[in-house]
Amino acid sequence: MRLHVIPKWLLWVITFLSAHSMRFILASSIQCGFPPFLTQARLTVEINSSYPIGTLLPYECNAGYERIGSDNLARCVLDGEEGKWHLGINCWPVSCGDPGEIENGVRTGENWTHPNAVQYTCNKGYVISTNITPYVRHCQASRRWSGMLPSCLVVNCSAPDSLSHGSVMYHDVTYGSKVIYDCGLTRKIQGNSERECLQNGDWSGSTPSCVEIECDVPPLIYSNGEVEMLQGIRPGDKLKYKCNDGTVTLAACLPEGSWFPPPPTCLTGETSTARHTITRATPPSTTPHPRRKNLLCRWRVFRWICNVFS
Repeated sequence: MRLHVIPKWLLWVITFLSAHSMRFILASSIQCGFPPFLTQARLTVEINSSYPIGTLLPYECNAGYERIGSDNLARCVLDGEEGKWHLGINCWPVSCGDPGEIENGVRTGENWTHPNAVQYTCNKGYVISTNITPYVRHCQASRRWSGMLPSCLVVNCSAPDSLSHGSVMYHDVTYGSKVIYDCGLTRKIQGNSERECLQNGDWSGSTPSCVEIECDVPPLIYSNGEVEMLQGIRPGDKLKYKCNDGTVTLAACLPEGSWFPPPPTCLTGETSTARHTITRATPPSTTPHPRRKNLLCRWRVFRWICNVFS
């Protein structure tokens, strides 16, 4: 019986073919599972639960995304002893560009790609034109921002109420503006003399009122003398201070609500035999207005006359 010697090169070919055959047989039994789910892309074919090695599946970018590069495939490849998906598609969100700034307000959010958003808020004393705070705009798949660019409008207060027996002075009714109330010479303000337009569109405080100025009623009897009320206790009204020694002093009620001159000092309680003397109330030649610093007032007969001085 003759033995045939197999050449080495033939043994090498047989070994190589056997190894690759086994690898082919092994690979044919390995598969990839479900293809990957992507938020920015989707498959364009029906999805199965498993795929053989070498399968190519096409993807396309979702609305609001654009493909970077020409590859749009997912490949099932052999990785060791298991099948894995290799993704070639690359989808990036589209940009909507600069959404714009607003005056007297603030924009927050610097990512201008789909599906991000920016929001607008107004500074203190301003309201947004859309009446929605904060106002939000979204970058859409169409590469356009939702809604319109808003604007910030200054807050307005309503016209202040009128003042009975007084005047109301203001230049504007917008946020931060002030209103000043004045009651003239014969009345004084009870409440706030100044109010401000607030952020919520209301005036600070409440509307004041004008009440008549009155001097205090002095004690009718004091040491060594007495008081005789000649009129009332309003500005311009008069009274008498009468000492027991016969001295008489006339006093007048001033616009700021005080008597001038103040009560005299009666030196003795005995009645003088000398002729009675009368000291008439002589108000100061000028007196400052009780509330308006640029006015000086003079007493003329039965009323006060005030003039502006510099």
